[in-house]
Amino acid sequence: MKNDHLEKKKEISQELIAMRLKIFTAAVAAIGGIFFGACAVCLVRSTRFEEVCGIPRESALILLAVTAVLCYAGLWQFWKVCREIGHENSFSVENTIAFRMIGIIFLVLSVVWIVFIAVSLILFEKISVFTIFVLSGMTFIWLGVAALSGTLATLIDKARQIREENDYTI
Repeated sequence: MKNDHLEKKKEISQELIAMRLKIFTAAVAAIGGIFFGACAVCLVRSTRFEEVCGIPRESALILLAVTAVLCYAGLWQFWKVCREIGHENSFSVENTIAFRMIGIIFLVLSVVWIVFIAVSLILFEKISVFTIFVLSGMTFIWLGVAALSGTLATLIDKARQIREENDYTI
């Protein structure tokens, strides 16, 4: 009897996990807002940005805005996952769809960055090697998030299918 109580105490409920994930997601959203806002302010105030990086400030601001919108779209999808976890529905079609959407969003973001790099190399003669390096590095991060999200979607869907088969068996 005492061991049962200790085991239940050690278990973390899905509702608690969901709450922690929602707090994390809200914190990421707040930090992202600060980051994107600070980047925008720095770009607007910079007098030497184009000279140093080799790309026009306006182009960088557009890339920053598109990136922010897509990152927040991905965070919204993750919020949906948190909500499903809180409803004790971790392995659901909804979570599969949300993770697939996250993967698609970050794949689109990767394509946007690849196109931006290509256009920059063609149009802007003075683009620095460091700028290309940073843009390429961020592109690989977006691709990594897309791949991980797609993999999680597949794993969640497989777990959902197994759970459904077990429910039918019982």
